[in-house]
Amino acid sequence: MLGDLIDQSGYERKEFARLLGVSDDILSNLCRGVTRITTLRREKIAHLLKMGDDDLRDTLRKAAAGISSRRPSVLEVRSDKGPLSTVNIRGKIIVVPKGMVPVPIYGSVPAGTPGQSFSDAIDVEFMPEMNGGFERWGRWVVGDSMTEEFRNGDIVIFEGRRAFNNQAVYAIKDGDECFKIYRETPEGAVLAPLNDCYEPFSAEGWDILGVICERIRVRQDGRKNREEYPPNFQFRP
Repeated sequence: MLGDLIDQSGYERKEFARLLGVSDDILSNLCRGVTRITTLRREKIAHLLKMGDDDLRDTLRKAAAGISSRRPSVLEVRSDKGPLSTVNIRGKIIVVPKGMVPVPIYGSVPAGTPGQSFSDAIDVEFMPEMNGGFERWGRWVVGDSMTEEFRNGDIVIFEGRRAFNNQAVYAIKDGDECFKIYRETPEGAVLAPLNDCYEPFSAEGWDILGVICERIRVRQDGRKNREEYPPNFQFRP
């Protein structure tokens, strides 16, 4: 949505990046959801687009809500070449390994202050088809409120199922997103960090769309370390 607004404004993206005071790569990441849109940056974007900040915020929130709840069927899966299936990610055709299903990876999810961060599917992971029919999707972790279990740059895979006490969840409220621990307390449910430097906050009004089922950490040599979290897994208070 942000990229569409920039294109419709008549700006070239390179010129828009210069006026915004960011590199071309950062603007691309903002448009793809890899980098979170901060409040100050959103205000400057609204000024350049000659929009009210509230109007831009509402537009991005509606887009975020629509994309965040989108089913993984946005991946175009084909099986018209015998037993082989392929998946189309931004024009790149990838063969689906036998016995696996494609899981779309969208943009980042804030592990820190909740914010807006969304995109179309920009990558794909493959997982065995043994999840009880739950929808799965992934996000990149941005921030350190969930360290050391989840680090900045990790890929986290969520399942669209009900959350229970002390489970790591993906939640959304008015377009803002967060990756936190759902925790039930005598005072009410909260969304809590694993990093003690951050404070929990009320879960009231937050829609929990998914519960973590796997963490993928890419090593320096390019290999992927995978940590699975069974449906009954709970993090310690």
